Amino acid sequence: DVEWGQRVYAQGYRQVYGESAIVEHPTRTSFKALYLRTRRLAGGHYDIQLGQAISSWQRQKVFVRALAWNLMPPVFFAISTFKNKHLQGTMQKLKVSLAMWLVRYISALELLRLKLGGASSRA
Repeated sequence: DVEWGQRVYAQGYRQVYGESAIVEHPTRTSFKALYLRTRRLAGGHYDIQLGQAISSWQRQKVFVRALAWNLMPPVFFAISTFKNKHLQGTMQKLKVSLAMWLVRYISALELLRLKLGGASSRA
């Protein structure tokens, strides 16, 4: 959604808030689907940021910042998950927290793969 909005803005279109608009995203029902989505998004985000970097120093900074963010345990996310009244029971809250940890570490591994010369699945 963010990338799409940026492309619309870059083309000079005016963006307006549509109160009745509904954006649906498919639910990932397996670890494999979550894994593939995470790799695709991490690679796409990395490609966009690298494309905006001018110097090799900026590219290094983009990589280090993204890697550090993804290696940082999502503690605040876990805390807010356990306070979330929409999630039912401790087991469901643990599963949501674990999924976020997996997303972070899959993203970190994808960044390392790309840094070592791999191609993004969005390229």
